[in-house]
Amino acid sequence: MVGDFEQDQYLEDGTFVLKWELHWVCGWDPFSNEYRATIADCYGHTEIMKGRIEGDVMVFESMRETPPMLRMTWDASSPDLLLWRNEMSSDGMSWQLVEEYLMAPTD
Repeated sequence: MVGDFEQDQYLEDGTFVLKWELHWVCGWDPFSNEYRATIADCYGHTEIMKGRIEGDVMVFESMRETPPMLRMTWDASSPDLLLWRNEMSSDGMSWQLVEEYLMAPTD
């Protein structure tokens, strides 16, 4: 799967700050028996992640062992909504929520 994603970011008073953009490439790695993803965003951040699917939930986590580590989760257990979570960790064991969105199909 390959995707380009974007998000307009605003200050609390509604002032536009920037358009965040991300390029995502992922696929199955038969040698490690798990998914792999590479990401690059407009801030110059790059990451290689490992992923797994558990039922209706897909999880990708940073492969590096130096902070900050990222975890992205897509929960498709509801037929009408997709819950996406972005978390980070400084030790790989305790995770803090950065952002969470409910996504629904558009017309």
